[in-house]
Amino acid sequence: MKTIKYKGFIGSTSFDDKRNRFTGRILGIDSPVHFEGESVKQLTESFQKAVDDYLSFCEKEGIGPRKSYSGTLNIRISPGTHNSIADYANAAGITINAFIKRALEKAVENPAAIMNNGINPYYSIPQKESSALCEPSIPYGTSIAAEFLIPPGEWGFAKSLGKKLGWELIDAQEKTKLEIALEDVQKGRVSKHDNLDSFFNSLTDDPDEI
Repeated sequence: MKTIKYKGFIGSTSFDDKRNRFTGRILGIDSPVHFEGESVKQLTESFQKAVDDYLSFCEKEGIGPRKSYSGTLNIRISPGTHNSIADYANAAGITINAFIKRALEKAVENPAAIMNNGINPYYSIPQKESSALCEPSIPYGTSIAAEFLIPPGEWGFAKSLGKKLGWELIDAQEKTKLEIALEDVQKGRVSKHDNLDSFFNSLTDDPDEI
């Protein structure tokens, strides 16, 4: 996807093979504003007209236009948070920018995690305890268990990061040894015997053969 700019707005462009025309839409605004043209020149002119019409509409309706964003963002954070991000990024083997980008993308995918009074839907334990995962209020070395969701595509990354940070990650979908043993008993793959004679007798119909 290629983009074009005009008056602070960004338009996405693509070529429609079936219609043999260039098409596009203005990004970063609530209204679906599209434009098209048979050539790059016509597409550009159509995009600029679409932006001008959108601005005129906003002025007429008395609403503020929502401009597109460039994708470059400067944020202010505390030195402590900056240091923690650097440590986590280094442990994961990625850059600070890549770590922040991934964290923000996950937050945007699940905005309720930071908007609903701080309640994080990823965790099944109380928020007071889950906050210890980021800013521990308990002494280091203390064991604490938490259950959270990890997208399938991020499981490898999570295991790698957890290993470097000393975390033990357990896939809840994998059966424990106890669950496997109970399943074996339920399905008859394991038989119960009161003593060794009973066990050996179960191995053959003729006890004298043992």
